[in-house]
Amino acid sequence: METVRAIEMHMALSCIAMGILQSVSIRFTGEFHPGQIRYQRTPSRGRVSEAAVMHYLRKHFFRLLGKQPELYITQIIQEQQDESGAYWGSWAS
Repeated sequence: METVRAIEMHMALSCIAMGILQSVSIRFTGEFHPGQIRYQRTPSRGRVSEAAVMHYLRKHFFRLLGKQPELYITQIIQEQQDESGAYWGSWAS
């Protein structure tokens, strides 16, 4: 039963992630030329594909987070890194 639940959660999160990518790609319509990021096979009238958005975020996500330390997600990552360093540091001695 746990396997079925894991598959269902994976599918649900995949759908949510695709929806976020589509929303972001619609948001950036007309702000820059899609050819600047990634090749698109079909004309897009200024729209950026989900693949182009995913490629951009993969490349720049942590740099963008570093510029905005007040974001909640940035604070969570920072706390995890701080805890992780203390844990591994104690093992080294």
